[in-house]
Amino acid sequence: QPVVWSDNTPEGTKLSNDIKTILQYKADTMGLRKKLAIVLRHWSAYFIGIVKYGWDEKAKDFTIQVRNPTNFVWDPDAYISETGRYIGEYIGERYKITAEKLIEKFPDKKTEITLKVNGHLGTKVIYTEWWTDEYCFYTFFDIVLDKHKNEFFNYDIEETHTEEEQIKYGY
Repeated sequence: QPVVWSDNTPEGTKLSNDIKTILQYKADTMGLRKKLAIVLRHWSAYFIGIVKYGWDEKAKDFTIQVRNPTNFVWDPDAYISETGRYIGEYIGERYKITAEKLIEKFPDKKTEITLKVNGHLGTKVIYTEWWTDEYCFYTFFDIVLDKHKNEFFNYDIEETHTEEEQIKYGY
């Protein structure tokens, strides 16, 4: 059940109730309760539960996907902060896919992928998606399949807060 605070004015109470209804609807349509149950199961088994959020361009809405912690590669010096954030230089997620599908995702590397699987395109292979603060790249054995800037990193934007905001929000 979402908790939405208001200033206890009639308008604020109505707005908080409307937002609460929208959040409940969104959680129900996304199956959030079931997803959180799986995350909790992972946490109890692996001492970590992972949710990956993203954007569905077709639905024009955000998505939440539960990820299996055993498929991740961690920076050995990383840690989880007291707020639950991963603090590390990099993180990698391994994906199992056929060589044919891998070529569809990365057509520029068709020759290298085909050579690695000796022409057997039905072979199940594993590639890794790596994330740093600034970059995202994909590897298959010793081949870099693709790389691009991390679209979630603030490159040129430097946030500035007024003195009142710093005091109020503790920046």
